[in-house]
Amino acid sequence: MEKRNICSARSFAPHLCALLLAAILLSGCGKKTSVAQDDAPAFVPRLDSGTTGTILIAGHYANFEALEAEFDRFNAYYPGIELSYEYLDSYNSNIATAIAGSEAPDIFFTFTWMLDKPECEPLFEAAEDLSAPALGINLSAVRQELMTEHPGGKMLMVPVLSSTYGMLVNQDLFKKHGIEIPQTYDDFKSACKKFIEEGIAVPILGGLSDKASSMYSAFSLPYFYHSVGLIPGSVPLLNSLNPEAGKFLAPLLSMTEDFMSSGIVNQSACKELKNDYDALIMRFFEGDIPIAITSADIVSGTKKRERLSEAFIAQPFTYSFHPVPVPEYGGIFFNSPVIDFSVNRNSRNLALANEFMRFLLSSEELNNLSAIKRLVTVSTDFSFDEVYSAFAVATFVYAERTGLMDNAIKQVRRAVRNVANGTMSPEEAMANYGTLWE
Repeated sequence: MEKRNICSARSFAPHLCALLLAAILLSGCGKKTSVAQDDAPAFVPRLDSGTTGTILIAGHYANFEALEAEFDRFNAYYPGIELSYEYLDSYNSNIATAIAGSEAPDIFFTFTWMLDKPECEPLFEAAEDLSAPALGINLSAVRQELMTEHPGGKMLMVPVLSSTYGMLVNQDLFKKHGIEIPQTYDDFKSACKKFIEEGIAVPILGGLSDKASSMYSAFSLPYFYHSVGLIPGSVPLLNSLNPEAGKFLAPLLSMTEDFMSSGIVNQSACKELKNDYDALIMRFFEGDIPIAITSADIVSGTKKRERLSEAFIAQPFTYSFHPVPVPEYGGIFFNSPVIDFSVNRNSRNLALANEFMRFLLSSEELNNLSAIKRLVTVSTDFSFDEVYSAFAVATFVYAERTGLMDNAIKQVRRAVRNVANGTMSPEEAMANYGTLWE
């Protein structure tokens, strides 16, 4: 595939609606808990089994073994169709020109952050409407709360993997020190202080940047999305980057200040991390860190790295992922898409690409994809495995239903970072909302 130059989307006005909240009970420890059952029929091939051709999917993952497993399952129906995945260098900058090129992918990654980026417009103009009845794609297997409806009711992108924020917990350390995994914000701080008293200098590990994978994002964004969604009129002001909207950050920045001043964050240890992904996982696997605050995207990389950590191989321990408790609400399951798939409507292999999407968008295949990738499924029939089981009793908040746009969230993340790092007071960060750029 040619490596070319920049991505970009028309500004879509998201539907502003109240947050969808749900409480779900876990039926038993270690068991999979089905939250909802979809009535989507099993996949029935539309094309002749002898159909031949190719399907190329382009994305930003360096490798995508979970998708390749789906290729094998699709080939059970269509052995003559060759599927391939290609990593595109500098994906965000190159995908739009790749779509316009002579070797354009048939299916490509899209993301909700593209929705308020005018430069991403060519991507959505080139995207197939996957809700068109003629395609026969049943979208009922995908949780509607995660989907983005475009003007005219079109579905130009469909989520295939989703994520959440939380804390990786070394269960063996908690058990050894007789400390319960915290369910409330106060208990969380108390647990960390107890670990410090027990001689563990770093009770919490996490990145200190304003990136989406940082510790700051992981403890702040679920709380912010939930609390702001309950304030009428807050979202339009926040999206317009109006300085007046800074006042809506008050509870969040107050929590941030309290969190950082409580003496439970060893910033020196956190600053030693070279990155929020591989370095964080490998440091956590050394076995002396009770909690790593991060996202499910990082959790997805843990299984593979178990066999790369000499410390973990020598002394393996049980770990799981839990919501970070926040004031008032306890644990929040903040769910948002990690990757959406869009089909190139100008593809020479359009019929084959649409058939693959028909195949993939079923609970069975979506659940299989997420299980291998170790992320949260987007299916309506989703279960919590041993790693994510703690989220079954959390309050559900869906990012797509708040209407908050990417530029607003960047302002929030930077406000949190500045307060957490001590470069601004909460009042200063609120007053500068809308101008907190790099």
